[in-house]
Amino acid sequence: MSGKGEQKLSERLKQRLYSERLGEGKRIVLRESSGEKMSKVLLQLIEPYRRLAQGRENLEKLLTISMIAWNASLMPEGERESFLTKRIDLALSHRSDNLVKDFRTMVDGFIKRKELLFPENKRFIVDYELLERGNKYYLSVISKSQRD
Repeated sequence: MSGKGEQKLSERLKQRLYSERLGEGKRIVLRESSGEKMSKVLLQLIEPYRRLAQGRENLEKLLTISMIAWNASLMPEGERESFLTKRIDLALSHRSDNLVKDFRTMVDGFIKRKELLFPENKRFIVDYELLERGNKYYLSVISKSQRD
């Protein structure tokens, strides 16, 4: 994606943070971190499952599950379970035992994959935006370090 396209996508994501009041009372500064580009990292995390996510809606679901797993992996063990339980409640409107079990299996797999591939990356994923152009998708990710 061109620099202008990335800038527009980042601006829309920034505006969404403000509109959802996540940026209320804060100044949001979009900058590249000195580390890995988080959109690339997230795409690497989902790579083995990417071909299974046909269409935008399924790709969004896959990204959301991987984002939940990523952030859970950064939490102390004592806080992780509570975090995941809350996210399951938010993500799954109808909570059949099988659906919850499948969701947890995917999350646990992503957590292991994150810890294996990116053990030093400690940036929380705040939000993402997926842009569709033709049959291609472009991902923009907002993340923050644990000390921000």
